Amino acid sequence: MIPEFLANGLTSPTHSLALVALLTTANLANSELAHLRRLYMISATEFATKDPQFLSQRDSPTESVPIVLCPVKQSWQLRFVHSLGIFGGLLVSAVSLMAPSALTVFWCTSSVHQLLINLAHLLPRVRNTLRVPTSYVDPKRPYITLWLVALQNYRILTSLRPKKL
Repeated sequence: MIPEFLANGLTSPTHSLALVALLTTANLANSELAHLRRLYMISATEFATKDPQFLSQRDSPTESVPIVLCPVKQSWQLRFVHSLGIFGGLLVSAVSLMAPSALTVFWCTSSVHQLLINLAHLLPRVRNTLRVPTSYVDPKRPYITLWLVALQNYRILTSLRPKKL
């Protein structure tokens, strides 16, 4: 039990910045994960319509790096939804500083649970077990694919890009 909850109860505002930081991190990670998935799906769909051979060139089990597509020119709607997700995550974090501790704990556990569910839902084994239908653009190695999409689309990650030979 957190000592703050024993002393102040769950009805007073939280003074635990670790809880608020975890809430903020989980909310922003959920927002970025959804954005990267949208970028990949748009890019893969555009690439598949331009190159029909893409549909037959699914990455094989022997390949170590999945097929990564070119960066997408983001429409204003996509940028707006991404900005709205970030704004919502930061707004919930700001409100959680003034909200009762019980509400902050609920928001934090809900955000972390949502992040874990979203990360698990990316795995093909989990999707097959739950009988979630797959499409031709679903990557076999989703975490590597999303990391490579992030490297292509975020300028801040330019120093982490692999060097071309």
